[in-house]
Amino acid sequence: MATDYYIYDGDISQQGLGELRTCIESRLQSGDPKDQAVLFLITPGGDPNAAYKIAKLFQGLYVRFDLAIPFRCKSAGTLIACAAHTLYIRIGGELGPLDMQLSRDDEIYGQQSSLVATKGLDDIQGRAYLTFERNLMEILKRGGGRLATKTAADIAVKLTDALYRPIMEQFDPMRVGWSTPILESTF
Repeated sequence: MATDYYIYDGDISQQGLGELRTCIESRLQSGDPKDQAVLFLITPGGDPNAAYKIAKLFQGLYVRFDLAIPFRCKSAGTLIACAAHTLYIRIGGELGPLDMQLSRDDEIYGQQSSLVATKGLDDIQGRAYLTFERNLMEILKRGGGRLATKTAADIAVKLTDALYRPIMEQFDPMRVGWSTPILESTF
């Protein structure tokens, strides 16, 4: 099977997609069409929409699409890797997590995983429920049957609220709301 080879080194972006598309189309128009493509990919990640289009581009133009990972291949690069028939990862090469990075002014590199906010909310919700449940059961137990369940539940709610309200007030609902649709559309 004849093979075309491509190298992509940099952020995954719409511009990179355009340049890669031009390169592939030029190669295919030059004659001697190949059945297989191998992409050498080195990337810190980038735009998941561009990554998806890059993967579809190779799948649509070649019978077989293989990916070689000589160094790092993170985030959106890993999305491209999911579309390959075969992965070749050299010693020291690495795939990274599929998570969108959100801009943060208070971080050294200015980014944070979009999974942090939603995972944090899920964890706190679960812990708050368990805390409420434990408080309720403890109040009922210590009340020795003299306390109505509704009264015990009201007390448990107040205790749980006092503990978790300061934590929840630190979450920015706009940031969490902004990251959730991005995560859902990516996966």
